Parts: sequence; C-alpha cells; structure tokens
Amino acid sequence: MIKYCAFWGILALGLLMSCAGQKEQIVRIDPRHGEIVAILFDDTPAHKNNFLDLAESGRFDSTEFHRVLPDFMIQGGDVFTKEEMPAEEWPTLPAEILPHHFHKKGMIAAARQGNNINPQKRSSGSQFYIVLGKVYTQDELITDMAKLQAAFMQYVQLQSQDNLRQEYTRLYELQEFDSLTNLMISKRKEIEQSLNMKLTKDMSPERIEAYTTVGGTPHLDDEYTVFGEVISGIDVAEKIAQEQRGARDKPLNPVYLKMSVELKKKSPKNSAINFPMATKKKILITGANGLLGQKLVNQLVEEQQFQVIATGRGPCRLPGGGFEYFQLDLEIQEEVAKVLSETQPDVIIHGAAMTQVDQCELNQEACYRANVLATKYLIDEAEKLKAHFIFVSTDFIFSGEEGPLSEEAAPAPINYYGETKLEGERLVQAMKSKWAIARTVLVFGLGHDMSRSNIILWVKESLEAGKEIQVVDDQFRTPTLAEDLAAGCILIANQGADGIFNISGPDFLTPYQMAVETAEYFKLDQSLIKRTDSTQFTQPAKRPLKPGFKIEKAQKELGFEPKSFRTAIGILAKQIILARS
Repeated sequence: MIKYCAFWGILALGLLMSCAGQKEQIVRIDPRHGEIVAILFDDTPAHKNNFLDLAESGRFDSTEFHRVLPDFMIQGGDVFTKEEMPAEEWPTLPAEILPHHFHKKGMIAAARQGNNINPQKRSSGSQFYIVLGKVYTQDELITDMAKLQAAFMQYVQLQSQDNLRQEYTRLYELQEFDSLTNLMISKRKEIEQSLNMKLTKDMSPERIEAYTTVGGTPHLDDEYTVFGEVISGIDVAEKIAQEQRGARDKPLNPVYLKMSVELKKKSPKNSAINFPMATKKKILITGANGLLGQKLVNQLVEEQQFQVIATGRGPCRLPGGGFEYFQLDLEIQEEVAKVLSETQPDVIIHGAAMTQVDQCELNQEACYRANVLATKYLIDEAEKLKAHFIFVSTDFIFSGEEGPLSEEAAPAPINYYGETKLEGERLVQAMKSKWAIARTVLVFGLGHDMSRSNIILWVKESLEAGKEIQVVDDQFRTPTLAEDLAAGCILIANQGADGIFNISGPDFLTPYQMAVETAEYFKLDQSLIKRTDSTQFTQPAKRPLKPGFKIEKAQKELGFEPKSFRTAIGILAKQIILARS
C-alpha cells in the first residue's frame, strides 16, 4: 500500500519539468528602487517551493522590506501580518541548513525566531532577508569572537594590563566598536599564551575566500536556512538599505514588494544543484500506527529530508500522505528480510515494542518475541544494508533508586519489560554498523484518533466528571511529550549521531505533581486529587520509583530542547479542541 500526498506529486512534477526542459525559475522582485533578480536552490526544496507559491499567488505583493540595515541585510515578505493572521497561527518551515550555502553577500535566507523558543531553527513561513554584510579579514574569520571577547575581559583585569584596560574603556565610551574588535584581535595570540587557551575556529577555504572578497555576514552561518541567491540587482538592495529608518529599523518611506516568477534556461553554474526526491535518503519507521510512530511520520513528512517508509503490524491507520506504507509483522523473520530488502532504508527508527508493563510480566514469551527477537531480525537486515539503526528504549531498564540518571548509569531492571528492552539495547550495542539508542520516559500525547489515553486526559476527564482520583507521589518521572521524543529521534537521524542519548522531558515530577499541574491548567477542582503511594496498588510488575533522565548530552550534542510539562499540557489542550471540533 502506497500513500503519497498531493504536495509530493506537485513537487515531483516540478522537478521533472525543470530537469527535462533544462529550465529554472527566476524570481523578480520589483521595489521602487529598481529590479532584484534571484534564483532559488533545488536542494532546499521546502523553502524553494514555499517561496515560489507565495510569489506566484501574489501574496508577497504589497508586503514591505520592513527592516533594513546598511552593511547587514534587508528583510521583508511579512505575508501573514498583511493578511491579519494571528501570530500563533503563522506557519513555519523545517530547517534546511546546508554547509555549502552560507551568508555571503547576495544570498537569500529565511528569517526565524530565536533558539530560546525555536531550538529546531524552523524558518518563518514567509519572511526572508537578502544578505549585504561587509568584507572581513582572515584573522576576523578564524577567531572565535565570543570566546575572545570573554577572554579579553578577563585579560584586562590583570594588573599588568592597566594601559590596555584604559584603551578599551576609551574606545567603548566613544562607541568605536570596529576599533574595539581590531584591538581584541591584535591581542589574540598574547591572550592565548597568557591564559593558556585556544581562541581560533575552523572555517572552510571557500567561506574565507568569499568573506574576504565579496563580504557577507558569517556570524549567521549554520543558524539560518540559506535558500537562494541574487544574480542581479544587489545594488538595488544596497539602495534600500540606505533608506532613512524609524523604529525597529523600518524605512520611514515604505518599500513595497512586487514579485513575479518566470522560467529561464538553466545555467551551468546551477545545473548541478538539483536534489530530486529520488536522491533523498530513506528512513524506515517501525510501529508507525502507534503514538510515537504517528508523530515520527508526521514530522518527517513535514520536514522533507527523507523518503519516509512507515511500517506496522496491521493496515495503515495514519492520516494524510507523503509516505510509503508496508504491513509488517516484525516477529516473522522472513517478512522483515523481504520488506527491508525491497525498501533498502538508510536509517531505521525502531519504535515498535510491547510496552504494557504488566502484560509483559504476565506473558513473557510474547514480550520476548516483540522486544528481543523482532529487534534481532531488524538488526540482522540493518547490518546487511549498513543502515543507521536507532533503537527506542526506556527508563525501565533501571532500578530507579538514584534518579535522575545520565547515559552512563548502570542498568538494573526490576521487571520483565525492562529486562527485554535491556537485552535489545545489548543487541544494538554489538552492531558493527552505526547505531544509536534513544532512551525515554513516560511518553504521553494525543493520537490522531484520540484512541489512546494519557495522564493529562485521565486527570482532566476524571475531574470534569467530579470523580475523586488517587495518584501516587512516591514515583518520579521526566514525562515526555510524544512530539519531543519524535523530534529527538529525528535529530539523531539527521545528524547521523551514534551512541546513547536520553530523550525525555526536562521536568522531574511525580504523577501527583503532574495531576496537580493539569488541574491548575484547566482550572479544575484539585481537592479531588488524593495523594497516595505505590504500596497501595497491587500490580504484576514492579515499577522503578525514581528513574527519570538527565538530558544535557542530547541538548548539547543534538540541540534537543523538549517542552516543559506545563507547555505540553497547553499543546494537548489545543489538540483536544481541534480533534473534537
């Protein structure tokens, strides 16, 4: 069974037309200062297609270059403000940050919100900027300016550097910041020797040549998606940047945009940039009908970085399209071999498992087949394909006596479910090809059909019905929004990361605390929540009391930034409204 959304069909058709006719789309931007002509890159397809759609539909017309800064950039294209769309509804695009597209003068890049609220570096769905910048010296480019500034401030506090400190103060008071920069760079080697540190950074010869000749804004590199380039009219952009500015660097005399798109013969310079869908790496998801699987497929289809192959034991229950679906029983070795041989995935995210802890305890044979044998069958085929294998594991491989835990903590499961997941981990760690383990905790979320409950829904519905509930307060978890777990797994896939990563929420809470926060959010009667402890419940399988995870490694190495539990409640609240509307 194969499902493709209309978008992919349109995209594929557009690429075929481009290749067959050796044509590329030329974008013409016509402000009152003259004409800017640009091309868009084929290897940033989400940004290219979105920009072309806005331009061809006329939605860019009558927007403004609303922020202009000489020797830096001009920014425009605020379609959604023009259309009076509420800010919380503004669409965004997945990052398509590529090392060979950087911020030299004339490049077109997407604006975005900052890392504090947008750690995935998703782009604005309409706003873009044209890079102007300045020419740099090689010393400026290969110096880590942030580290140098911090080291310089430490260095000038030395008694021996009174004169340097005075010079710094003088330049700062005069606001001669270029001179300040030159002063710090001139002292770099001296500071490195004195403080025993390295203040240089690597930069490719291509970037050094561009920034020392043409110029640009190198400090924006690898942070924003660059998706096009001005091929004529950069002087027009520079004229716009010289406009007299008011608040927030907006031109006092508005600079309105008008755009058009036309096909031109593809130039040799850009003919090698094509990046059709067929060349994308393939990623295969197991357990695609489950909660995590739904979130993974949805995010992967949206981000458009991979060809997505979804698998599940039964018929496809996923909404939408943009993916290929295979019905697959992972416990049948022949089926696993057949599907993987046919699909040839480059990456496998293995999220399928028997996760009902008590059922695992009561039916250990079924649990072993689902959690160990199925994993082994997948690993055998992954090794043949040299596929990157990402295994979703659990906090239940630990006893839970010393949480929250780092990746280096020693496993000690206290139930059969935890034992099987640990055995799966050991199979993964013995692989000769690339592997990663994503350990998670108490995953919650809302499936597309609301068929699966979670602690937030349970508390909300119980309290709304006036039911008294008993909630344990002696077990601790780091509850994980399903969307965040999916995002963490995708970060591992995108970066080709290997090793063990804790992928969970940031809050260390008891179920009782979660229930109270839920009641507070929905303004429900907290007196109905009764505190208890785990000794009051008889369950076939023991639960670890205090596992939970430290997530600093994933944050530092992957850029993983999960939502707080409070924020996650708000997300689910909106999803509930949409699902029931």
